[in-house]
Amino acid sequence: MIKPNHITLFRLILILIAFVSWYIVNPQKYPYIGILFYIAFLLDAVDGWFARTKDLKTDVGRYFDP
Repeated sequence: MIKPNHITLFRLILILIAFVSWYIVNPQKYPYIGILFYIAFLLDAVDGWFARTKDLKTDVGRYFDP
């Protein structure tokens, strides 16, 4: 795997953790769940920029980031 794919994989793990946390704890008490989604949003922009500028486009990236 190359770096944009690592970033995408990390983002998917963050989203999974956020969804699991959403159902286990009260989201109003713990704002970190929203922070996880915000970090995932930023990572989406970073990996897209990184893949385009370094010309590191892959089939995995095309699937997860259409």
